[in-house]
Amino acid sequence: MIQATMMSRLDVLLDCTPVVYEGEPLLLAELGNIVIERDVRKYVQRVDDPSPLSVERTVLLGPVTSYFDRWPVMRMDVKIPADLARFNRNLFQNYDQVRRFAFTQSDVAARIEEDLDVDVIVLLLIDGLSYSDWIDYGGVQSCLVEGPTITPVGFRNIVGKPVIASRLFKRGFRRRLGFSHWDRDNKLTDMLFYGFDRSTQMFKVSEFKEVLAGLDRLSAGQTYVQVLVNGLDFISHRCRGRPPVQALARSLYQDVFQALAERLQEMRVAALIYAAADHGILWRPQPTRGEELIVMPDERASAHRYARGALLVPHARQFSCHGVNYTVLAYPYVFKPLAGLEWGTHGGISFEESVVPFAKLEVI
Repeated sequence: MIQATMMSRLDVLLDCTPVVYEGEPLLLAELGNIVIERDVRKYVQRVDDPSPLSVERTVLLGPVTSYFDRWPVMRMDVKIPADLARFNRNLFQNYDQVRRFAFTQSDVAARIEEDLDVDVIVLLLIDGLSYSDWIDYGGVQSCLVEGPTITPVGFRNIVGKPVIASRLFKRGFRRRLGFSHWDRDNKLTDMLFYGFDRSTQMFKVSEFKEVLAGLDRLSAGQTYVQVLVNGLDFISHRCRGRPPVQALARSLYQDVFQALAERLQEMRVAALIYAAADHGILWRPQPTRGEELIVMPDERASAHRYARGALLVPHARQFSCHGVNYTVLAYPYVFKPLAGLEWGTHGGISFEESVVPFAKLEVI
């Protein structure tokens, strides 16, 4: 109730004046027809210029400065929408606006390149994890999935083109080390690990302890390490009984992400460890919540929340990502119901699916 009241107040204020917003940027998806300004200094120069300035509903973000004294400040400490169903409707409606100001998967590579004064940079790629699963852990921020929330799109958004390994090679990280739970004889894996030599730099692992042991292969000189692990995706598609999501997410943070930092610290290696997920998971609604997924049958769709190709169906958006067209559904719509052992799905647009964690740990 408090969150809804504050957002309503912010909505009213924006009709009268620019507003300084301090809080989770993605919550601004609740508001329509807004303009986000991150460079406050330039915005002040435009406002003070005698030339005419268009009237816009302007939200000021960025580091707090003395300029902020000129406008009202709205502070929100919450990170998760209080009413997810309402937020999901607004996220779908305002998606194009949100993707212009949110930190997205396509921003990950540039963020990694900002700080290279270490011996080792590690990127942990996680298959299936929502922002809300790691929201209470240190070093974690929200990251928007651009387009359908599926693995081929999400991971390729993160790795980028040119891929992170190539970008870092030009910046001095001339050694590479890769680990994956997936087989290398896989087209997507080849794309994600482009430039990694199959025989000397790329290793298939079954358990994460093999990754920690494999770090012994690190040699002198700046090195880029890329690790691909299973997240919650595998258990969402087939599990006897509702999966223990919180426990699994905690294990991913402590036994995988933090374990990488601890292992590198033992080796006395200065390192930055990043983690990013390809997509989140929309879990089957709890019966006690009184919610349910709405089925819109379409024989052209083989998945629950998206379809390949541009289909003219209600409650959907079309995307073209990496040369492929997709039709993506709003919440709570699905093309087909979840099967008995399926507890979660992904591919559509929702806070649960479209907002993933981007995390950073430092070893000095």
